[in-house]
Amino acid sequence: MILRNEFTVGADIETVWRHLLDMEGVASCLPGATVTATDEENTYNGTMRLKIGPMKVEYRGRARLHDADEQQHSAVVSLSAREAKGQGTAIATIHNQLEQVEGGTRVRAQTDLN
Repeated sequence: MILRNEFTVGADIETVWRHLLDMEGVASCLPGATVTATDEENTYNGTMRLKIGPMKVEYRGRARLHDADEQQHSAVVSLSAREAKGQGTAIATIHNQLEQVEGGTRVRAQTDLN
């Protein structure tokens, strides 16, 4: 499934770019998410707790930031996770692209989610 999201941040592109590359900082913006760095460069372990209706699910997995292009202000995050108490899995690839616009920076995120 392809999910597309676009929003504008009221900050310059370089500030938004630095924050986009700060995976631990990004995770702090997502309720139920925790991320910790690993010994591997740009690789993180984490958990994500979701509540969907009456169901509560926790996923544990790994995220890797790669293909970061400073000139184009684009980066890719690959995620893979498994349900902590179940058989479910999730795999996602998120392509992020930044663009300077009047009043801030436009962020475009396209997620390929399985």
